[in-house]
Amino acid sequence: MGKINKFNEYFDNEELASMFDVPNLKGEMSKEISKFKKVDMLSGDENSDSFTERVLFKYPILNKYRHKSVRVEEVRVNSFYGTSLYKLEDGNEYFINISLYYDDLYNIQIIMYDLNDNKDQSKWVINEFNFENIEDSFTVIDGFFEASTKLGILKPESRFDVRNN
Repeated sequence: MGKINKFNEYFDNEELASMFDVPNLKGEMSKEISKFKKVDMLSGDENSDSFTERVLFKYPILNKYRHKSVRVEEVRVNSFYGTSLYKLEDGNEYFINISLYYDDLYNIQIIMYDLNDNKDQSKWVINEFNFENIEDSFTVIDGFFEASTKLGILKPESRFDVRNN
């Protein structure tokens, strides 16, 4: 499980700050006085919203898509979708959707189709994936962005993300 650092202020008055702040910043303080405390990234049990937040943290570009959240039975499903920004060489425009939810497994569903076929579900491409580990799901999400770029939904220059390079 990932950890983040939480800042704890030890020098909360002027006298303490004048005595210890500079030596602490210079790294001259002993290890007993640490300003950082490990905190779990997740507060409580994993759920669909925490799964989605972790994906959004790794892939902030997902915020460029339209978003819809629905509850299916006891599980919240977070969907991100978009359509082609322009007609492709084949003269068509496309729709793509990625749905994220957690129910003891990390679940991803991807739907793609030509906008001309939006009423004929037999022509839709639907892929469903289940993972025990969230890190394993990232390759599927990478594939979603590659497909989005090929279908003209996402501009190639939009895919750059410092955290992933």
